[in-house]
Amino acid sequence: MGPKTEAAYVTICGWVLTGRYRPGDKLPSERAMCEELSIGRTALRQVLAKLVMEGKLEVHQRSHYRVPSGMRITWVIEDHGGDSADVPTVDTAAEALAAAVRQAYAEESTETLANILLNTVAPLRMQLVTDGRYAVEHGRTWEARQGGIFVTLSPN
Repeated sequence: MGPKTEAAYVTICGWVLTGRYRPGDKLPSERAMCEELSIGRTALRQVLAKLVMEGKLEVHQRSHYRVPSGMRITWVIEDHGGDSADVPTVDTAAEALAAAVRQAYAEESTETLANILLNTVAPLRMQLVTDGRYAVEHGRTWEARQGGIFVTLSPN
């Protein structure tokens, strides 16, 4: 992809990650996106096809694009509380979990945080993107615990 196409890709990903378009939302027409992103329709279609392949967007009846309905990730971090987030993909769920752990342990030393991320979050992330993805794709809730972190992933 060229620089304009890459910029369009980053921009559309940003729309989803920042919540401008939430799970289930329909994106604007191709014409409107071409104008907003200042790229041609062929380049836009390349970007949209890549986003569909990555699972960040869904195409409906070849007429419009939507943010996937997504899922809810809920976590409890021992001695630090819990939270949840509605996310479009399992990869985004894994990013949200890692960010929550980094925030919960922000006061700890870099070595302690690295140890928690490597020995606790990394195995959870692997389970999340394999077993969690499979469960959600089949309409089921998935749960896991690693160390002091408990995670639930459920379809929206």
